[in-house]
This record gives sequence, structure tokens and C-alpha cells, in this order.
Amino acid sequence: MKSRLAGALAVALCSASCAHGQSAHGQQAGHVPGVAFSTEYDQCLAHATANAAMHRCIEAERAQWDARLNAAYQAILAASEFDARGKTELREAQRTWMAFRDKGCEAEGDLFAAGGTAAPLIAADCALAQTARRAADLERIQKSGARAP
Repeated sequence: MKSRLAGALAVALCSASCAHGQSAHGQQAGHVPGVAFSTEYDQCLAHATANAAMHRCIEAERAQWDARLNAAYQAILAASEFDARGKTELREAQRTWMAFRDKGCEAEGDLFAAGGTAAPLIAADCALAQTARRAADLERIQKSGARAP
């Protein structure tokens, strides 16, 4: 029974993360340059034995990526090389992206876990992957001086 549960949790965690091109331990998030999850995250997941522990690992890593996302976002808004129109578009795009991420990841959790106990875990993993991707996108924009998509 315990091995079936462990297997089910691994499948549940991998459902979202593998769909994003990463291992269940989050070593790579898709094909976005500059996106690699921390060694601490990988180690945390390797030692997590329950959904709650895995969720804490995911949320800790997401907090790091969220800080990177916010730093890049604020730097773009503060940068003089970006015009007011582009900054307004970025603000609107960011609000839309956040709603999309939240709703999309909630749906992904429910679809993969049919509303079961793994649904929040899958949704959190999805949000981590999406946040890391967006952070990498904003860092690229910040560094290149290109307009926000």
C-alpha cells in the first residue's frame, strides 16, 4: 500500500512537471534559457514523504522565483530605456498573466488529479514552472532592452 501511494504521488507530481519538460524533482523547467531549479529544491523533494512536505518544497522554490520575477518586473518599470506605453502594456500583461497562471494551474491540478488530494500539489508545481518561465522572460527583457511580449 505504501509503495502504491508513493508511486501515485510521484506520478501526480510528475504530471504537471513532466508536462513542462522537467523531472519530478524539478531539475529543468522546459526549454527556457536560464531556468534551472535549485539543488535545495531537488534535495527537498527527494526527502519529502508526504504531499504537505512536497508542497512546502514547491512553495519555497516558487518564492525564490517569484522574487526574481518581481525584481525583473520592477527593474523594467524603473528603467528609462523603456517608454511609458511599453510599461503600461507590461503592467496589463502581467495582471493578465497572473490570472492565467492561477486559473490554468488550478485547472491542471483538477484535470490531472480529478479533484483529489494531489490536485493542490500539481497546481503548485504548475505555478512554480510558470513563475520560473515568466521570471526568465522578464529577466531576458530587462537585460536586452527589448519590449515586453
